[in-house]
Amino acid sequence: MNCYKTDIFQQSIFSFKLNLDLEEINNFCLNFEKDNKGRVFSNYGGFQSNDLDFNIPTVNKIISLILHKVNHVSKEYFKFNKFLNISNIWFNINRYKDSNSKHMHPNSLLSGVFYSKVPDNSGDIRFFNSDSVLAFFSNVDMIKRNKYNAYSHILRPETSFLHIFPSFLNHCVEPNLSNEERISFSFNAHIIKN
Repeated sequence: MNCYKTDIFQQSIFSFKLNLDLEEINNFCLNFEKDNKGRVFSNYGGFQSNDLDFNIPTVNKIISLILHKVNHVSKEYFKFNKFLNISNIWFNINRYKDSNSKHMHPNSLLSGVFYSKVPDNSGDIRFFNSDSVLAFFSNVDMIKRNKYNAYSHILRPETSFLHIFPSFLNHCVEPNLSNEERISFSFNAHIIKN
């Protein structure tokens, strides 16, 4: 039997290892937490900063590297014809049992996360396929889950890694089960308006 397959849609997560001073970044986050009030969006426990000032030197270093990677992804893979800029950035400190519920990042095109501290067993990030997949395939006995029938994909965070993904991709962060904090920076990118 001849079968011709046409892949019509694809979602990807783009990953890069960044060379940054992690000790400086982690100290910045822990000191910032002591002096500033955080916010609650998708986080259960832990500390989530408000959007950070781009003029803070540590934040500016991170943004400079992220911006280069974001525009590489936007041009090479998504074929956007305009330059993207980081619209906002914040950090998360998740301690024992802290997590982030399922969410997406509206009002942006690409989003991402950079991990500056990732102890073992400190919580994976889980990306979700369309809710339609769950509705149609949840009660079907599968030989094996794959990219055609999977409801979610787990990505194990690693220190120094940046992951960029389409902002509409639902995701969550599983609970930190280590005795150390996990520190990450999240951001959104959008087209610069003239």
